[in-house]
Amino acid sequence: MSDERETRLFMISPNSMLTPDQLVRTVHAMNKGVKVKETCYGCLVEGPKAVVLDVLAQLRKKYRNEVFSKPRAYLTSDPRRCRA
Repeated sequence: MSDERETRLFMISPNSMLTPDQLVRTVHAMNKGVKVKETCYGCLVEGPKAVVLDVLAQLRKKYRNEVFSKPRAYLTSDPRRCRA
């Protein structure tokens, strides 16, 4: 994966009342121009590294102990990891 782009997993804590749909809508409302894919555990966010890290910072501010994140090695549409 390029150093310029990053794909991150955003996982919702089991103790949270937040839903994956709410999380995706929050990311979309930021208008950052990133690709967002809803999953059963939260969402995937892909875009320029600086923008994705900004999304991460805003989500941490809003959902401090409800959303966790880690980088993903594959792009969101990578055929090795996507059944779609």
